[in-house]
Amino acid sequence: MANWREKAAALLDPHGAGPRPAPSPPQPTRRFTDLPPGIAAAVARLQRTPGPRFCGDAAAWAHVIDDAIALAVDGWAGKALALGWSAHDVFGIGPRDSLDFAGLAVWLAGRTIVVLNADRAMVRDRDGMACFERGGWGHGRDASEPPVLLWEFGR
Repeated sequence: MANWREKAAALLDPHGAGPRPAPSPPQPTRRFTDLPPGIAAAVARLQRTPGPRFCGDAAAWAHVIDDAIALAVDGWAGKALALGWSAHDVFGIGPRDSLDFAGLAVWLAGRTIVVLNADRAMVRDRDGMACFERGGWGHGRDASEPPVLLWEFGR
């Protein structure tokens, strides 16, 4: 008859190949259910894709991606699209290493949206409030080149 250690080992590993690895904790899934499927898939890919050169600063690109994902996860991107914003208004950027065009995700800089309507997003930061005006200066009006979407930038 086997001792308790042998019985425990057999229960943990009935095939004798060693102890079973501990199961990894479940990873949270990010759902973008209020976004069109193509945009949701592209935003999800942003998390895994290495960033292009952005104003010479990889950390700045990481912050833009964090803000884009937060917009999608928190539902603000879906609300903006439902209110008539274009994907470029939310996820757009100038096609070169410049801020010639800045969509909401590029402009956000970690700030928290408190109100969004068809024309603007109001945000809160430690200095007070700021406003992103859709189609405003640097956000679509007078851009020297048409913008691209974040997932197209630098590709």
